[in-house]
Amino acid sequence: MVRKLAKIPHFLGDVTHWSTQITEYLTMPSLKMQVINSIRELTKNDKEIFKNSIFVCVQHLLYTSVDLFNALIYLGAQPNNIFLLGKLYSNNQDVFNILSQKGLNLIQSLPQTKFGYFQESFENDILRLWSKVLEHLKYRNIEKVIILDDGGFCLKDAPSQILNDYPVMGIEQTSSGLVKIGKNKLAFPLIEVASSAAKQHVESPMIAKSVEEKLVDKLPLHGTRLTCGVVGLGVIGKAATEKLLNLGHTVYTYDRHSEKNIALPGAHKVNNVSEILTLSDYIFGCAGEDILKNLNIRDMIKSNKFFISCSSQDKEFRSLLLECSTIDSNDVVDPLSIAELKLSDTITLKILRGGFPINLDNTGYAVKPNDIQMTRGLLLAALIQAALLTNHRPQGIPKHIMLCPLFQNFVVNEWRPFGSSYAVDNPIINNFSNLDWIKQNSGGEAFGQAYTAHLFNKAFCVTQ
Repeated sequence: MVRKLAKIPHFLGDVTHWSTQITEYLTMPSLKMQVINSIRELTKNDKEIFKNSIFVCVQHLLYTSVDLFNALIYLGAQPNNIFLLGKLYSNNQDVFNILSQKGLNLIQSLPQTKFGYFQESFENDILRLWSKVLEHLKYRNIEKVIILDDGGFCLKDAPSQILNDYPVMGIEQTSSGLVKIGKNKLAFPLIEVASSAAKQHVESPMIAKSVEEKLVDKLPLHGTRLTCGVVGLGVIGKAATEKLLNLGHTVYTYDRHSEKNIALPGAHKVNNVSEILTLSDYIFGCAGEDILKNLNIRDMIKSNKFFISCSSQDKEFRSLLLECSTIDSNDVVDPLSIAELKLSDTITLKILRGGFPINLDNTGYAVKPNDIQMTRGLLLAALIQAALLTNHRPQGIPKHIMLCPLFQNFVVNEWRPFGSSYAVDNPIINNFSNLDWIKQNSGGEAFGQAYTAHLFNKAFCVTQ
């Protein structure tokens, strides 16, 4: 067995105790994330694994990100060879400062001055990121480039100069990123963390739980009966619906995918977004796309509405946000403030946080640290897998690579004792002891598993 480190204290309490939990997390001197530490132990005898590597990363700047990059440095990565760009709507300045002080190259997000223009602003940030990487490469002996992305923007804009001169390996952790990449075929291999069994079956309930808790924390959901509409009935949409129903609110639901647009217990199923807008005062966007596109909202909305995104970026209500920007075309706005659109003297539409997701609010946390350490472990595993493959450069490497089932098995089983109750109660967790099941439920092609197996065998021999 791999030698175990001391256990982390459990983070207890509801959302009102978040600040206490984060303070406790930050004051623990070294043992913050058991999963990360276990992977470090697994690979500690391979300090050459990241030698002469450069890392180009897009990540939410959360406190738990610090542990991920600490582990990279521990395993031999040079801090000044790590380039990191956060996202305007989730960046935490303390985390930015901590990582900068460690010597990482952090790219400051440029101000977004209009509602609904995150993509355009972020793409400019990506170009600045790559420009700094290109300049850095002129003066460094770099043998490989590893791209860790959240959303696909960084991967799709990798400069041809780098692709021509260096071995490149990509990692994508979001399903929306995989969709974006699918439309822009990559010239280099990609490890699909997003389609891994662990990410799909284990992380999704955590995100849903965090959205659920933030809803209660930020909205007037207690003491009054609200009429709510939920658009998008994936894991997050279902969790939001259940929480709203449990709090005694009336909920209407809709999903444009017919197989998902089913009646949930206690909720009222409708047949289109127009009905949601007509019947609901609070509209929750959980679809991962612009739910108002091509709708004439001025004709169908007859009362005040409040729009809340539970998705990513500012997608859910982008059409409405752009209309806000058109009306205030000469004004510079805070893109994270409440966007307002007056339809008449008596009807105002309000979009919380400029249409950005409610669970990513610049506080430095989204999902509780004990839970999200599983995802951080998957990302560290993918970085190690990427380095192993680029170091060995095997023939016939596919463009879409499965996150190694051995790593998924290791990460989930190391995390299980520390996750929330759903980690213990969820029967699907037991499947992660079965490598064949993991493989059958993960995207990408199983390739180069022998290199990872060798790493495990060597670690087990050393630590028994």
